[in-house]
Amino acid sequence: MNILRVVGYDIRDFFASWLTYLFLFFSVAPAIGMIVSAQLIDDLSINGYFLAYAFGSFAIIFVIVSAVRVFTKDITENTNMLFMNSKSNRTIYAIGKIISMGFVGFIYGAILVIVLLIGKALGTELLEPAPFISPAAHESLGHLLSEALLGYVVVALVFGTIYLFFSLFIRKSVFVFVIAVIVTLFYPIIESLGSLAFSALFDKDANIFIDFLQKYFPFSAATSGVSGISITNPQFLMMGIYFVVFFVLTIIKIRKTDY
Repeated sequence: MNILRVVGYDIRDFFASWLTYLFLFFSVAPAIGMIVSAQLIDDLSINGYFLAYAFGSFAIIFVIVSAVRVFTKDITENTNMLFMNSKSNRTIYAIGKIISMGFVGFIYGAILVIVLLIGKALGTELLEPAPFISPAAHESLGHLLSEALLGYVVVALVFGTIYLFFSLFIRKSVFVFVIAVIVTLFYPIIESLGSLAFSALFDKDANIFIDFLQKYFPFSAATSGVSGISITNPQFLMMGIYFVVFFVLTIIKIRKTDY
């Protein structure tokens, strides 16, 4: 068995699944609707950040679900057992799945880049500052587009690898899906509630707690509607550290697991 075989199988399945096109349609539709509205309504002004937010409103959950589906479909169909007959094959399987998840993130990021370029072609000023985003400005169009692409790759890789690791303990695909959806949807709410509890218990500014989480656990920034283009460089670094840690843990665990 080789990695290309594993990745090729996942890519074929990704493009063959009707869910892929349904998810992409619902991701693209709000942003395209915003572009069309701006063309029809004279007083409506939009920018690249609004388009990214419209796209990410659904895409951020869909990209994580699509990444998780890369390995949960194998659990459901029990096809993962075909690859688990030796430590080397299990290692190849895990690495192949992680590469496939990165590919899923790349597709979503590439679609966002295409949407932004369509908006630009129709007169949208992509780099116009947006006060609700931090940071609100990018140095150039290339900077914006590259972070839009990289953001979804990072989200798919980090969250996908974390859930792949936990799937080695919870071998029920439905539970993995439920956990992935709940964490993605409700982590920002949990973060806000945690900050309120911190403020009440320690009589401190809630922003201290928020700043700590945003620095060391930047998951709400990663799962916001403007994923990628609103993540700071230190947050990207922390996400990279999480990826490396869970990648190593996944390889160690899957090699030791007896199938």
